[in-house]
Amino acid sequence: MTTTLGARKKALVGFIDGIMPEWKDLALRIHDHPELGLQEEKASTWLAQAVERHGFTVTRNVARLKTAFIGSAGRKTARPSIAFLAEYDALPDLGHACSHNLIGAAAGLAAIGVAHVTAGAARIQVVGCPAEEFFGGKARLLKSGVFRGVDVALMAHGYYLTLGMRPAIGRASVIFEFHGKPAYASTVPERGVNALDAMIQTFNNVAMLRQQVRQEARIHGIITDGGRAANVIPDYARAEFYVRSKDTAYLRQLEKKVVACARAAALATGARLDVSSVQCADDRHDDVRSRATRRGARGRIQRGVGGQRCFTIRENVVGLRACTARTRSSPFFPFTRARSASNAAFFFSSPKTAFNLRTSFSER
Repeated sequence: MTTTLGARKKALVGFIDGIMPEWKDLALRIHDHPELGLQEEKASTWLAQAVERHGFTVTRNVARLKTAFIGSAGRKTARPSIAFLAEYDALPDLGHACSHNLIGAAAGLAAIGVAHVTAGAARIQVVGCPAEEFFGGKARLLKSGVFRGVDVALMAHGYYLTLGMRPAIGRASVIFEFHGKPAYASTVPERGVNALDAMIQTFNNVAMLRQQVRQEARIHGIITDGGRAANVIPDYARAEFYVRSKDTAYLRQLEKKVVACARAAALATGARLDVSSVQCADDRHDDVRSRATRRGARGRIQRGVGGQRCFTIRENVVGLRACTARTRSSPFFPFTRARSASNAAFFFSSPKTAFNLRTSFSER
């Protein structure tokens, strides 16, 4: 087995180029069969079977999630321990507009390539993370100890430009339900309490709040129920909001302010307000770890296996490269198929293409 870093990079890229068509086909197959979170039976099965064919041992139904899986290669005690994170859930109505079909296939392809060149000297895993769009599958996996002992977790995400790292922001989910009193709007409107008015006022309050929030913060919501007939005053209205910030403490403050917007609307209209959260593995998704944490993990990886620097993780992985593309005119990518302009296609086809990473490192 080659011992120099350059030789390992060359071997890795060559191996990946050789098996890339299989994973391209798998990515497009997942794209053509979109499944919502916690329902990704086809995608999770196809990905698990694919890594299994390449010698990985697969565990299914991980952390009580039917569509989660872990594919493992190398000894449990081998170091470094690297996890490639696969996502594969789709969006309602839009399918794979967030390119999770590509994330899943890229994770499998990358893991197989690294396992090939390390030949058991490192612990390589593919972690199938379901329901990333609304449930937060990684949070459930984290709580269940799936990432215990992992030195570094890596994933690639389709994007409109190439980045070594893209900062992530925390998220809190909030559900507002207003309860009013129905009345016939054309004859006795004074007898009603309009739950929809309370909801609309909530949105107006939130719109005014936005001017006073930090630049990186985000607040967005939709009304999921606003009544049944125009001539009946709605007695029930429901909305879902996401509140986002890169600072966890500020996220909690902002979440309270958004709830206050709804309470003010309830007071103004006389409607009763119920506040809850979207069913989620962890309702509050914290911001990514600090650079100091990443530097610490990077140092552990650079020390390599058996004293040799067989890995170098800065903003790339062992020379493993990928590219993102939005259109057929991109010079970086040989193919793309998309149902919407936001779907990106990328694969490992050239040592000169760039690797788009979103990383999170375990703290020790």
